[in-house]
Amino acid sequence: MLSTVIRKIRDWQGSKEEWQRNTIFITSPLEPEHVERLKAVDPERVEVIYEPDLLPPVRYIGDHNGIAGFELNEEQQARWDANVKRADILFDFPGGSLQGDLMADAAPNLKWVQTTSAGVGQMIVRMGLQDSDLLVTTASGVHAGPLAEYVFMVLLNQVKDMALIRKGREERTWERYCTDELEGKTLAIVGAGKIGRRVATIAGAFGMRTLATARTVTPDRAAELASTSSMVRINSTRCSGRPTRSFSACRTPGHRGHDRCRCDRGDEGRRDAGEHRARTGR
Repeated sequence: MLSTVIRKIRDWQGSKEEWQRNTIFITSPLEPEHVERLKAVDPERVEVIYEPDLLPPVRYIGDHNGIAGFELNEEQQARWDANVKRADILFDFPGGSLQGDLMADAAPNLKWVQTTSAGVGQMIVRMGLQDSDLLVTTASGVHAGPLAEYVFMVLLNQVKDMALIRKGREERTWERYCTDELEGKTLAIVGAGKIGRRVATIAGAFGMRTLATARTVTPDRAAELASTSSMVRINSTRCSGRPTRSFSACRTPGHRGHDRCRCDRGDEGRRDAGEHRARTGR
């Protein structure tokens, strides 16, 4: 994630017509070595404020929340407020009640927030910042690998009956048994974003058939998914949940592209819409 942040900072600095110094305030726990990497980006034009005593102790590597119940004393709160007021860029949203107009008053120089989460859209709405000029960038993509691995840890635990293996270990009994397998099974992915695409890639390696759903659909997106899995089907819906169209993309094993792509607004879309009306009355 940090390499992407550094590139964003350089691009952002390079887009300025006039030379100017910008201040970054790190508002969530970050490992010291990564802080040093940020400081090395452009020392003459970028000041990085990092005060560990203002941040909660972490529970594990990469913990950007820290322990619950951490509070600042009066002196620390004064330093925190001063840093927020100076900042042009925040590394993560500051905790607490800074929302909407309160954020604007507390951080009058703020132009950009780099978050450590992938999806922050609903948080932006809750904070009342959806109509502001504030630039908000995310860490989209950095969690794809670890979370995809977690998905298959859970799937393999289930299909290989790890509970039985643990039970046998505890009872010191070792009996032969038969398990199921992932190959040939269908994996449904609800929300085919970067995490979903990585899951689809790994599913293909296991010989699984993949189905995916998404709010928006384009032939290019379906083709991208089809290039990493055995079969992809995307159903696109409006926010109300009413079907608008479906898209299918297929490929044969070992084929890098997709053999068949189809966009359908016809009978299938009308049938799905009819089923939706029958269920909901809309």
